[in-house]
Amino acid sequence: MPLISELLQEVLVCPVCHGELENVESDGVLRCKNDGRTFPVRDGIPIMMVSDTEEPSSEKQPDPS
Repeated sequence: MPLISELLQEVLVCPVCHGELENVESDGVLRCKNDGRTFPVRDGIPIMMVSDTEEPSSEKQPDPS
């Protein structure tokens, strides 16, 4: 069973970058395809508050200089 309805999936976008969201049913989240932020879904309701997001872990590359 999908996390959210197809209709809702079509209209929701990432509140930070406005990127397309994908269902990650195994984790119970929506993930932005652009910046990788995740938004939890609770009882079929996506929690789209930026303060509740998880930013992707970005490993910084050492400066070559």
